[in-house]
Amino acid sequence: MVSDTQITVLLEDTAVESLSNYVTTEARSSGELLKFARQMATAIDYFERTKFIHKKLSLDVCLLTANKMLKVSCRLWSFNWADSKENLYGRRGTMSKDQLTCAFIAPTTGFRWMPWECLKGCDGSEPDPYDQPAVIWTLATMIWSMFHRAAIPFENETVAEIRSRAYRKDATLDVIEELLPTGMLEVRVNFSLLQSCWAERSKRPTSRIVLKTLKKLEQQCSTEQLARS
Repeated sequence: MVSDTQITVLLEDTAVESLSNYVTTEARSSGELLKFARQMATAIDYFERTKFIHKKLSLDVCLLTANKMLKVSCRLWSFNWADSKENLYGRRGTMSKDQLTCAFIAPTTGFRWMPWECLKGCDGSEPDPYDQPAVIWTLATMIWSMFHRAAIPFENETVAEIRSRAYRKDATLDVIEELLPTGMLEVRVNFSLLQSCWAERSKRPTSRIVLKTLKKLEQQCSTEQLARS
């Protein structure tokens, strides 16, 4: 709204908190986590339909509104020394020349959140493009991180291991039962879905299939909760 003396901008559903912070502060219900997973997949499905590849995907770009609706941030990121360090380690700071060189493989995508095929091979082979199948791998990793209270992928690996295409091809992300919501068979099924998203790129599901599966799991969770109440 514009007047002679001021401009007023009305922001609907403005993000007020990061998803990472929200799931870290206390344990959240299975239904709520599945809702967030479904909203992530909805955003990724929209990106796919509009031919948009989000190259900064991680749990950190997921924000929550005051009424706990998830938003995926798509703001533009400038590439600088601090941003490169954040990409690799999940934290801001300065980088060495060697670390900066490896960051240029994918300057806007953190290595931890990238599938192995998008890393440069030790034999000099070029990485595969960060495309829709790669996005599906990242989506699964974001959901894994959320269920593990904002865990950092490959947190205990060295920089060399995180960068290594050969190492990462066989590396897995552990599903820790005690960090998951208890008593939910659907959560285990959900992680079977994630395993399919972490498969070879040609075998990964589309975003539409992921979204449909998560909707079904969310509905099953809601039905179970109503039956217990």
